[in-house]
Amino acid sequence: MELKYRLYTPEDVPVISKLWQSSTEWGALSPALVSRHLENAPFGKPIFSVAENVETGEIVGQAVLMPSLISVKGNPVTAFRPMAAIVDHTLRVRSLNPLQHPIFRLLGHGFDEMRRRGEKLVFVLPDPRWRRVIQLMPDVQHAAFPLWSLPLPLSSSFSLEADYCVSELTKWDQRVDTLFAKAAGQFACMVMRNADALLKKSGPPEYEVLGVERSGELVGVVASKQKGDRQWLICDLMAADPEAQRATLKAVCNLAHLRSTKASAAAPIHKASVLAAPPLLPVLQELGFRRDKYDFHLFVKLFDNSVAPADVHPSLWYVSAND
Repeated sequence: MELKYRLYTPEDVPVISKLWQSSTEWGALSPALVSRHLENAPFGKPIFSVAENVETGEIVGQAVLMPSLISVKGNPVTAFRPMAAIVDHTLRVRSLNPLQHPIFRLLGHGFDEMRRRGEKLVFVLPDPRWRRVIQLMPDVQHAAFPLWSLPLPLSSSFSLEADYCVSELTKWDQRVDTLFAKAAGQFACMVMRNADALLKKSGPPEYEVLGVERSGELVGVVASKQKGDRQWLICDLMAADPEAQRATLKAVCNLAHLRSTKASAAAPIHKASVLAAPPLLPVLQELGFRRDKYDFHLFVKLFDNSVAPADVHPSLWYVSAND
């Protein structure tokens, strides 16, 4: 099958919807999804590449590079994340050169468009099954982050100092923006987590979000939820300083403990888990977390010489399991 790679146009929606229905479990590409993710995405329109069967004109594959905002040394930078890469069942075959597979040809088409537009970088936390193939791509930087877990229920809840107060975060305001600025200053790179971005990414009802105050000041925010088999997943942890980080982790562990005691037999919760960025390791060990049998892999690919590779090396990022 001869394929032509090009950018999506609005006229493609009915044919792409057909691809979704025949090749995924996503259902149809509804007008609401088109509006939310293509026409009115939070950080601008994505780079949406499609593979077209030259003979029939049918669209048999797609890959999306979704814009996101990250902090690089405290400065906002637009970055892109690969997502929604699918091909028709007839193209799901092994290749002697994986980089010539239609999925990677689609991504390559998107990367060419990024270069043409002067965009800076791509980052992705892929399914581990894609790790070895992604590492074959040129100029890709890589770091691994282990999953650490704490058995639940706890023997007793963690205690916090008297000047700390923990509650559900209900006001997504300037206080969250100020906390994000402090948290971002602790890492070379971090996905944008100001009030607006964090609410869209990890807000209720999908996540439970805690706010941790110290003497009335918001010094910690963390999102968490039950995820998969027997696990309470901790995400998007921001703290003003190491002491606040410890208190915020204690708070979310107490929430996980509470949820585990109330979980049904059909959906038990046996552990609280978190992607362990290096600065978290000392307090995770202190609280009783141990390394689990899973690694997350972060890949970063640069397209612009104005950003130094050392400034965005994956090992320097704060990343969350839901990034």
